[in-house]
Amino acid sequence: MSSGGDSDTHREHFGVSQTKQAKKKKSRRPIDPEDIAGSISFAPERINHDTHLFVALPSRRYEDLPLQAIHRARPLSACTPSPTCISPQLSAMRIGDSRSEQSDAMAGTPSLTHRFMHPDVSPSSIATPSATPDDMMPSLATGQKDRLGRVMIKSDGSSWHPAKDAARALKDCVRRLYTQAYHFWSEISNSIRQAMFNNFKTMCTWDSRYNLVIWTTFERKAFAILSSWLKKVRDSGERPGWMLPHVFDELGAKMVGIIAREMEKELGRTPIEPEVFKKTHVRKKENESDPNVWVEERAERTFSGLECIGSSRRAEALDGVQITAMSDQIAKLTATLAESERRRVAEQESMCETVQQIKEQVMNHTRRPTTSAPTTRVMMMIM
Repeated sequence: MSSGGDSDTHREHFGVSQTKQAKKKKSRRPIDPEDIAGSISFAPERINHDTHLFVALPSRRYEDLPLQAIHRARPLSACTPSPTCISPQLSAMRIGDSRSEQSDAMAGTPSLTHRFMHPDVSPSSIATPSATPDDMMPSLATGQKDRLGRVMIKSDGSSWHPAKDAARALKDCVRRLYTQAYHFWSEISNSIRQAMFNNFKTMCTWDSRYNLVIWTTFERKAFAILSSWLKKVRDSGERPGWMLPHVFDELGAKMVGIIAREMEKELGRTPIEPEVFKKTHVRKKENESDPNVWVEERAERTFSGLECIGSSRRAEALDGVQITAMSDQIAKLTATLAESERRRVAEQESMCETVQQIKEQVMNHTRRPTTSAPTTRVMMMIM
């Protein structure tokens, strides 16, 4: 009995197949996966390609491993994760199980080369290439162009950098989609504004952290440039080349200059700015009974500001008109008076000449020796 036990121990020590009873006994005892994980955690983080799995295990666990588990150990591939990370394949099986049990345990489990992802980590938080090309080219300097030909720009909240390229792109995208008669920027729908901004993004690019600043600057500058364009069109009365003919016709038959001249004829004086502004910003056709219905709330606020700020100027303008009219009347009266004075002086001079001639005639008659009674009588009357 002792010799048999020694031979069995001797055969087990040299890796010879065990007895059925010992093999059956050991196959029933599972190995704790935590022990395997703890053993693997002490291994180096990088294992060479020729290193076998059982090399990473301490010597005290080598005796407990059956030969079939050691036989099936495969070299780790280059893309295998670090041994410090517990593989789901090892934790899902018991190394001492039979071949069929191991295959059942391994069914549906990822391979050793499968990339492990923590369940608490969202896939969206994994570093992936950004959808915006400017994130893929962080070294692009301001003013340079990316591979799509877009100019890298920046904004400090009030202006573009570089201003020339950004202004050109802004004008192009606004003019391209101005296909209806919008009198103000606020009349343009949000969808069309977004389409304009999308066109702007095809010509300019920026760092994604400046998205809000760029959008705010785009809105403010588009509002200002559209107002300036429409004011020039109203003042000149001519259609610019970028504006469609039907849009120009729908903007209004009368421009501000024509309305101001008509008001000047009606009032008999030059109209002031608030009067012209109100004339051109109320809905006369839609509300004939109420002439104070404004086209929009902003126009009413602007008019109120003009009235408050320009009240003194308006008074000065009215006083100036009255003074000018009175000055004209005074000038006319002065000219009439001067003409009357000139005529009076001329008549007086003529009368003096006549009197002088009569005196000379009388003196000539008195020097004659014979004087008639009528002549004497005339001389006495003159004297």
